[in-house]
Formats: sequence, structure tokens, C-alpha cells
Amino acid sequence: MFSVPAICTIVSKNYLGYARALVRSFRQQHPDGRAWVLVVDQPDGCFNPADEPFNVLQLSDLRLRNERAWVFRYTPFELCNSLKPVLLRHLLVDRGESTVLYLDSDIGVFGPLDTLVDSSVCHGLVITPHCTVDFPRDGFWPDREVVQTAGVFNAGVIGISDSAVARRFLDWWTELLEFGCILDHDQGIHHDQRYLDLVPTLFPESFICRHAGVNVGHFNLHYRTLGCVDGNWTSNSERLLLFHFTQVNWEARDFWPPVSRPLAAAQPLLRELIANYAALLDRCGLATTRGWPNSYARFADGTPISPATRDEFRRQTSDAPYPRNPYTEDLWLRVEKRVQRRQQLRQLAGLPSRLWQFGRRVWRRIGAT
Repeated sequence: MFSVPAICTIVSKNYLGYARALVRSFRQQHPDGRAWVLVVDQPDGCFNPADEPFNVLQLSDLRLRNERAWVFRYTPFELCNSLKPVLLRHLLVDRGESTVLYLDSDIGVFGPLDTLVDSSVCHGLVITPHCTVDFPRDGFWPDREVVQTAGVFNAGVIGISDSAVARRFLDWWTELLEFGCILDHDQGIHHDQRYLDLVPTLFPESFICRHAGVNVGHFNLHYRTLGCVDGNWTSNSERLLLFHFTQVNWEARDFWPPVSRPLAAAQPLLRELIANYAALLDRCGLATTRGWPNSYARFADGTPISPATRDEFRRQTSDAPYPRNPYTEDLWLRVEKRVQRRQQLRQLAGLPSRLWQFGRRVWRRIGAT
């Protein structure tokens, strides 16, 4: 039943180093596998799509309804997340893929993905939980509250095949993410992810992959133990397939705060795994690509677009199509100017308090000498 797998991911061009590493690690396991990367950015002379070791897709390939408005309402991170179901549908319908695995760009492939492909073919839709063993109550982060806040399932690994359940799921998810790919815990929204909590009930044909070697990361390393046998990485004695390097500080070869659980100290092999993948990122040019500017971060006149302006645009235009180009409209540029003035006023309002605190610290130091 196994077929040659196809994977896809979405990045801005500053994340191309990650995409290259993902694809290179994938091809080590599947030399004939197909890889699709949607770059939600413009090359701007930074890279040549034809030179990349994968199929580069651009926003125009997706034929989005009101493309400029969709792009404008989201930060680059939100935009990438919002387009996952659109990309997956494009690959099924327009590119002829029968089975596709979506993988976040900061994932490394360490084993054959046949079991994920097989599950996608059998069930039509595969999702992965953050963890299948509860966190200990030891005061470290991540903890149970993280899963309750961010979602039961991780949106970094999704498997689909061309099936009725997959198409229903993609239509449903696309409708939610067109305007709802935001961070608003008061409304129970965590970008694209919290919506997946509903998948087992709304799409009972779907499959929850609990394989110990799939989507290993800081959110489940409290019970998944890494090993290495004859050069093959394992997790809880099963073959490690996908490691999710989210929250990793590559320079320190450890996790960023707020991860406080001593994962690397508890598992010495973890540092080796991170170091090996960091070396791959170096070879893939991450140090260069992560400094590339985003093409959609500014108005046509060069004014930076703040998240507050994007939020205002999303709220005011969510009930009707918006066929115009907000990047060139004076209306939204004026909104941005008002946002900047409010921020400046808030900074000025807080200045006396900061000066007072600074004066107190100076006085204490003088008094202590």
C-alpha cells in the first residue's frame, strides 16, 4: 500500500534555511519523494526559486480569493499558518497528489514515513496529539496548561489523502482560518491549532497517530526517551520519524525559555540530535536566510505595518469581500499613523514612571556607597 510520499510546508523567505533542511532530511529517507514549499514572500533578489531543491509555490498559484486582503490581515507567522488547508487542497486538486503530509519547516525527518502515508491513505486524515502522557506536576514548563491553551493536537504534522473526509476537513479548516488564524485565548483560539480539537468528533473517520516516533518535541519529551541504535534514532525504542525542533535555541543547542523543564540535562542524546540538525541548518544557509526581510511587512511607501493595523483591518473587513489592495490605500496608511501615535503616547505616559524607578535605583546605589 505504501507509495512514494509527498510533503509540503509553508515559509517566508527568512525561513528558507529551515525548508531546505527539512527537504534534505526527507530526501535522505525518501530519495524519490516529492517536496512542495509555499513561499509566502517575494524573492526580491534574495533567492532564485529555480535553484531550490524542491518545488517552489507562490501565492499566485493558490488563486486565493482577495489575495492581497488575505495577506494584509495577517503577520507573516499567522499568514503561513492560515494557508495550510489552502495549500493541501491545491496539491490534491491542482497538482494531482493523492497523499500529502504537511510538516512544519522546523521539523527533521529521521526515519521512513511509510506508516504516516499508509494511515493517511486508510483514513483520509491524520492528526497528531501534543502528548499522550500527562505532564508531572513539578512546576516546569511546558505543563498541562500549555496543551489546554494551545490545543490537544499539534498542527505541525497533518496527513491527508484525496478522499471525501479530507476535502470536507480542508473546506472547514479553510473557512475558519481565512479570518480566524489569530491568537486570542479569551475566545479559545490559538492560531490554526485549537480548531483541531474538534476533528475527532466532526470527522470521526480521522486517525490520531500516537506513534512514539512521530512529532517528538519539547511538548512530549517528558516521557519520550531518545536512543540511537546502529546510527538510527529511536524514541521509546521505536524508530524516530519526525522531530519537531520548535523552541530550540540553535546557538545554545538547547531550548529557549520559557521551556524550563531540563530536557537536555535529562537526555544527553538530545544535545547530540540538536547539534547534528544545527549543522544541517548551517549547511542550508540559515544564518543568511533568517536576515532576509519580508516583502509584505510594509505599505507601498515603505511604512511598516503593525499587528494592530492588521487586526483593525481584519475586524473591519471580515463580513464582505475586499477586492482592493490595502497596501496602496491611504485609508489603511492613516490607520497605521494613528496606531503609531497611540503607541508614542503610551510610551510618553509611561516615561515619568520609568524615570522615577530609575531615580530610585540610582539613589539606592548612591546611598549604599
